[in-house]
Amino acid sequence: MTNEEFQAIVLSELKALREDISGVKGDVSGLKEDMSGVKGNVSSLKEDMSGVKEDVSGLREDMSGVKGNVSSLKDDMLGVKEDVSGLREDMSGVKGNVSSLKEDMLGVKEKVDEIDKKLNAVYEQTAFLTEFKEESIKNNKRIEQENRRLKEIVGRHELEIQDLKQKIG
Repeated sequence: MTNEEFQAIVLSELKALREDISGVKGDVSGLKEDMSGVKGNVSSLKEDMSGVKEDVSGLREDMSGVKGNVSSLKDDMLGVKEDVSGLREDMSGVKGNVSSLKEDMLGVKEKVDEIDKKLNAVYEQTAFLTEFKEESIKNNKRIEQENRRLKEIVGRHELEIQDLKQKIG
C-alpha cells in the first residue's frame, strides 16, 4: 500500500472519526440538554417532594386532631351512655310511681263510688223528708183550721152553757 493510499485511508478514518466525534459531541450536547432537563425535573421533584412532605406533615397534624376529636367523641359517648342509664333508672322509678298512682286512683274511684251511693241516698231521703214536710205543713194547717173550728164550737158551747146557767139559775 502506498503512502497516499494509507493517507487516504487514515484521512477517511479521521473524517469518519471526526464525524463520529461530531456525532458524539451532538449526543453529549443532547445529553447535557437532557441532563439540564433532568436537573430541572429533579429540582421540580424536590420541590414537589417538599410539598408532599408538608402535606404529609399537615395530614399527620390533621390525623392527630382527628384522633383527639375521636377521643373526645368517645368521652362524650360515655357521658351519653351514663345519662341514658340514669334516664332508664329514672324511668323505672317513674313507672313504679305511675303504678302506685294507678293503685291510689283505684282506691279513690272506689271511695268516690261509695260517696256517690251515699249522696244518692241523701237525695232520696231529702226528697222523702221534703215530701213529708209538705204533708206535715198541710196537716198542720188542716189541724189548725179544725182547732179553730173546735174553739169556736167550744166558745159557742160555753156561751150556751152560761146562757143555760143563767136561765137555770
